[in-house]
Amino acid sequence: METRIKTTEVELTDYLRNLIDKKIIGVINKFFKKSDPETESVLVDIELGRTTKHHLEGRIWKCEVNITLPGAGLPMRIEAITEKMDNSVNKAKKELERNLRKFKAKKIFRVRKAARFLKNRLLKRF
Repeated sequence: METRIKTTEVELTDYLRNLIDKKIIGVINKFFKKSDPETESVLVDIELGRTTKHHLEGRIWKCEVNITLPGAGLPMRIEAITEKMDNSVNKAKKELERNLRKFKAKKIFRVRKAARFLKNRLLKRF
């Protein structure tokens, strides 16, 4: 798995790096096993930053996560804009968990559907 972190209008501190590792990367590692060869082709782009240069209050902190998954077609994109950086990372984490669960369920459903089709086809022959 390759991870790229980009910051806009904010400095990437150790606190932010640890927060990303704990929240975002931890969720991705939970859904993909490290020994699985398909995990190596997962590309994660994370962008943290401010949405505007001149505002000091309001929804100005953004956390954007783009994940390119094998066999998914288009990349998965999550964006969270809140009033605090921690909250935007937490909101992106929740959305990422939900989308990864949905992706995993679709993948399992496709495998089971193919197996069910083959089973029914074989039973009709005999």
